[in-house]
Amino acid sequence: KGGAVADFFKHAGVQPQNVTPQHVDDWLDELRSRGLSTATVYARASMLSSFYRWLMSDDALRHVIVHNPVTLARPEAPKAYKGAQALSDDEVMQLMGLVKSEADAGKLTAKRDYALLLFYILTGHRRQEVIRLQWGDIKRNGALTVHFLVKGGDYKTEEVSLLCWDALIDYLTAAGRLDDMTPTTPLWTGHDRGGQASGALSSHSFSKNLKRYARDAGIGKIHLHQLRHTVARMVGDDTGDISAVQRVLGHKNQKTTRVYLERVTVKKDNHSESIARRLGL
Repeated sequence: KGGAVADFFKHAGVQPQNVTPQHVDDWLDELRSRGLSTATVYARASMLSSFYRWLMSDDALRHVIVHNPVTLARPEAPKAYKGAQALSDDEVMQLMGLVKSEADAGKLTAKRDYALLLFYILTGHRRQEVIRLQWGDIKRNGALTVHFLVKGGDYKTEEVSLLCWDALIDYLTAAGRLDDMTPTTPLWTGHDRGGQASGALSSHSFSKNLKRYARDAGIGKIHLHQLRHTVARMVGDDTGDISAVQRVLGHKNQKTTRVYLERVTVKKDNHSESIARRLGL
């Protein structure tokens, strides 16, 4: 139990009394990105929850620790979570098509979310690596280059599709934010009913929107981390090269990439027809 709790606080970087459900949600996604099974992720969340229940039972601490952030984050039980499932190409197109149609109709949050979806689908980066991007992290000089703060605290600069730039500029222009951007301005913000920016957008808020889009597109339940699994599947299908998938996902250990591919790749049927013909079936 102690290992799971220590791992959480190393990831969150805050004191127990300052932990929010968002910290827990981000940590759970980080565990999934390591290739841990759904049951293992859920077990570690339960260990952290037990730790908070213990803190709250202590007379000296209960006035400081007033809530259990794990309970508030509502981590899903193993049977309910399908984080290892990649979307099919058709499902991705359905999802993107629906969000783009709302964006083209002039809905501001849909313009933002369409740009965000492109960043996730076309780069394969983790949820926090995309959601915390600032204006100073991107450069448009012929190509589009993006400076990502990646897992481990390192920075990685890479070339990104200009489709991301076009969608981003469309969103910032529609929001009236483009002329006011500074190097430390977040790319993605929430918006009040009048369309005014209301602070940096959290991955939790975007995840809620994504679930609604998926439901409206007829895809059903979805989790934001499935977009990263989907990128792994598509790159694996296109290249057949585990090293290419490893580079896209930013894994230091190819074993982690192999676990990803084993979980999300559908084994192709290359032999059943010839076996059936051989047996006269």
